[in-house]
Amino acid sequence: MVLAAAAHADVSVENSTAPTFINLVGWNGTQTDPAGAFTVIVRDEDSAGMPNVEVVIELSGCVGVLVCPDAVLTGMTGGGGVISFNIRGHGTPFGPSWAADCATISAGGFVLGNASVSTFDLNGGGTGGLDLSLWLTDFGTGIYQSRSDFNHDGSVGGADLAFYVQAFGTGASYYNCN
Repeated sequence: MVLAAAAHADVSVENSTAPTFINLVGWNGTQTDPAGAFTVIVRDEDSAGMPNVEVVIELSGCVGVLVCPDAVLTGMTGGGGVISFNIRGHGTPFGPSWAADCATISAGGFVLGNASVSTFDLNGGGTGGLDLSLWLTDFGTGIYQSRSDFNHDGSVGGADLAFYVQAFGTGASYYNCN
C-alpha cells in the first residue's frame, strides 16, 4: 500500500483536468445517453499524463441525487492519464435541489476539484413532462439550482430549456435506471 501511495505522490492538481459540471443521464433502452460523457486527465508536475491512477467521482455531497446501481464512479487512467465516465442517474421524486459543486473528483488521493451536477430526469421517472414542470419551478424561483443548469453557465434560463427539449426530443435519456 505504501508503494501505491508513493507512485501517485506526483499527481499535479494544477496540471490535471477535471470537469466543473457533470450531467447525470438516463438511457434509451440500449445505450447510455452520450450527453453525460466527460473526461478526466491526470498529469504529473511536468504535465505528462499518468496511467494507472485511480480516479474517484464522489457524489455523496449531492443530496437528492441517485446513481443507477450499475453506475461506474471509479476507474484507472489509461495511456496519457485519461479516463472517461458517463454516469447514469437521476434526481429523487420531489427531492431537494442539490448544491453547486457538490461532486468531488479525485485522483491518486488528491482532490482535483469539485463539480456541479445536473440531470434531465429530475424526479427519477425517466425524462418526461414532470421533469419540465420541476425545471420550470427551479427557473421560477430565481435561485440558482445546479440540477437544472444544463448548459453549465451558472444560471437557469432559456438555454437550459433548449437543452432539456433536445434531450426529451431525442429520447436518449428516456429511461432512468430500469
